Amino acid sequence: MSTNNTPRTSRTRPILLLILAMGISLAMVWFTYRYQQELRDLGSASLVGLFVVSLVGNATLIFPAPSFAAACAMGLVLHPVLVGSVAGLGATMGELTGYLAGYVGKTVLPAGKLYERLHAFMKRHGM
Repeated sequence: MSTNNTPRTSRTRPILLLILAMGISLAMVWFTYRYQQELRDLGSASLVGLFVVSLVGNATLIFPAPSFAAACAMGLVLHPVLVGSVAGLGATMGELTGYLAGYVGKTVLPAGKLYERLHAFMKRHGM
């Protein structure tokens, strides 16, 4: 009889996070559908808000925000091509900020004990 020494990982946490993300996404779509006229009345301010949500949602390094759901929901209210362009621009700039933080972080954070601890944490958690 062979023994398996690999540790078992719990699937509960990823499943709960998936359910939470789906719930937030569905809530965004529902609120957008419910308040369509109010969002149309905001006009370009709603596009600015979408840009900010896409930027921040894609700039987060630890917990990704469901900015894609916000773009899909806004596509119900405003012109889909315009919404896609604004959300895409915000997402691109958000991803670039994460990339630049990692690239510049190597030069800002000196090699030492703290750097080694952070590097080990990132390797252990797959980031």
